[in-house]
Amino acid sequence: MIEENKDTLTEEEKAIVSARQALGLDHCLAITTSDDGKDGPTIAFRRPNSAEWSRFRSEQSSKDPRVVANAIQPLVVSCVIYPSRDVLLALLSEKPALLENLGDQLVVYAGLEKAKKVRRL
Repeated sequence: MIEENKDTLTEEEKAIVSARQALGLDHCLAITTSDDGKDGPTIAFRRPNSAEWSRFRSEQSSKDPRVVANAIQPLVVSCVIYPSRDVLLALLSEKPALLENLGDQLVVYAGLEKAKKVRRL
């Protein structure tokens, strides 16, 4: 989470904190992209709600491979809080493979992670 000492935040971080606060979120996922070893834009996400997650899971289990291949895009686009969706779509148009990386991180942030301990009680 971005620390909220506004004196030390970059303009980008301040915009993310403002977007997060405007939505009433305690935290968000911020991913800084990388291009040729240099930091690229940072993209921030909220967790998906149950309807968004349900749609994603439903599309992922489709028998149509095109639907499965495109299942992550609506989830990523609907959960972005910074930058704007238009900016994100332009970035994804320029670098389409970035969608998979962002989607992978968002899915983990949504709570899909491997169990650390499983036991019968």
